[in-house]
Amino acid sequence: MSQSSIRKNYINALRNLDYDLLKTAYAPDAIRKAPGEPDCIGVEQIVSHYKNWQTTFSQTQIADQLLFFKGSMIIAVWAWKAIHTQEFMGVPPSGKEVGLIAASLIWTNDEGKIIKEHTYADPYTLLIQLGVISDDGRDVPDLDKPCQTYYESIAPDYKNLEKMRHYNELLLTKQLEPWLECMSDDIEWDDQMVPGLAVGKQHSKEDFLMLAEAFPDASINMTNLWSVGDFVIHQGIFTATHKGPLKGIPASNRVVNVDNLDIAYFENNKIRKGWTFGNTLDMGSQMGMGQ
Repeated sequence: MSQSSIRKNYINALRNLDYDLLKTAYAPDAIRKAPGEPDCIGVEQIVSHYKNWQTTFSQTQIADQLLFFKGSMIIAVWAWKAIHTQEFMGVPPSGKEVGLIAASLIWTNDEGKIIKEHTYADPYTLLIQLGVISDDGRDVPDLDKPCQTYYESIAPDYKNLEKMRHYNELLLTKQLEPWLECMSDDIEWDDQMVPGLAVGKQHSKEDFLMLAEAFPDASINMTNLWSVGDFVIHQGIFTATHKGPLKGIPASNRVVNVDNLDIAYFENNKIRKGWTFGNTLDMGSQMGMGQ
């Protein structure tokens, strides 16, 4: 079975609440991981997770926005929206429409079964939409955007892998001006853990200075790095001690380990667009928020 067929069957199963079909997408011993959530071990736990999700949020609508097929990998940026009909994180059913944009890394075996799924989604967005947290956040996503699909047959530019490594090295070693030179003047970065699209180098500079103050000893463990066409997909663990203020959160002196996914699009040897996916609540809890 082709990677595109695997993805199509998976999406159709969720759209149609067909959990028998969903079961067939996974190997018996498959694993589902998501930052801030317990691992789902085995197909039964994975299917139970999705049943619970679609019970909590009914009338689920799902659409892929960006797909990469590379070898046995499927890398998907996808959006969903639904109606809040059951308790969620202590919030009683509200009948409100909520939704977010997520990203998934999916590994498959030779039989066309999913053996590992690593999904990044930010529940903080949902809590803002439900009105239980007063903060700027993301709107319910538009599902009518056409999906852009990139296949392994599109020749990757492996030089971009080194550029991405260099970009992270400059960030960690606090070299602001060389770091800014890695990106185009009109760079757009779409971090799903912040309220909206960041446009231009000035915004990037502000983020750089904020992170340098909050996490002066930061390091990044690049778990995986892939190149597809002009895109680089980077899965990594950001580790640092919270030694300075971060968006109003005072220094906690706690060590955080943040599992994030970044996607960067290169144009004329510079980063032109980027996307980040992670879990704000997971990071906040590690800094002592809510305790």
